Amino acid sequence: MDILVGILALFVAIAGGGGFAIDSVVRDLVRAQLVRADRLEVRVEAIPNYKLARGDIDRLRIAGRGLALRSPVRIARLDIETDAIALDLGSLGKTPRLRRPLAAAVNVELSEADLNAALNTPEILTTLQSIRAELPGSLGGSGQPEVLSLAAPRITLLANNEVILQSQVRVEGKSETLLVSFRSGLAVDDGVRLRLVKPTFTLNDVPVPPEIADIFLSGLNQIVDLDTLATQGIVARILKLEVVPGEMRLVAFARVEQIPGTTTP
Repeated sequence: MDILVGILALFVAIAGGGGFAIDSVVRDLVRAQLVRADRLEVRVEAIPNYKLARGDIDRLRIAGRGLALRSPVRIARLDIETDAIALDLGSLGKTPRLRRPLAAAVNVELSEADLNAALNTPEILTTLQSIRAELPGSLGGSGQPEVLSLAAPRITLLANNEVILQSQVRVEGKSETLLVSFRSGLAVDDGVRLRLVKPTFTLNDVPVPPEIADIFLSGLNQIVDLDTLATQGIVARILKLEVVPGEMRLVAFARVEQIPGTTTP
């Protein structure tokens, strides 16, 4: 959703474009929010064109493929379509504001390879370190919590919203490396974060401590948790989650109360 934040922050430029090559202007502004884009198409609809001068847009459509954001996630496919946009352009020198909340439909596709790349970025890996959990006696547990660190996490996307998550586990003070693996269904809680459904966990084929599973899932949730947008005046909810072999698809809804970076009057 970070790209949606950047797009909304650029509405001032849209309104100021006066309709001259506005699709190209917005496309260039959106591209500036990205590290890379294999393909990016933008269409600004305003009929008649002079509506732009007073801050009115009928619809904004953005279609991107292979988008690399300034965040841990590369997006294989992103489609955004807004409802009508109404800006209060204000007087000269004042920041424009939304005259009414803006709604947008968002479709996202994430590939297995891109999710694995995101899980192995420093931002995510730091959350998988220094986990305190009690190991089973069959794995050398002492009956006291051990300090564990997860490395090389990997997700495999299966059919029917199922995933396999695996990672190496290093125990502080011990030389051996364990393998944690669990297979689970995925669902969405409250429209903002992922939840495991009927998971089965193993650590070197022994039932895994729940603390490890919870921390591992938290890393995945960092990629899709939408609560962080609330501070920017955006309410976003995942309406549909679909996992198929090699790909995760999300359909989301976003409601924007104010342009990011502005304050309410």
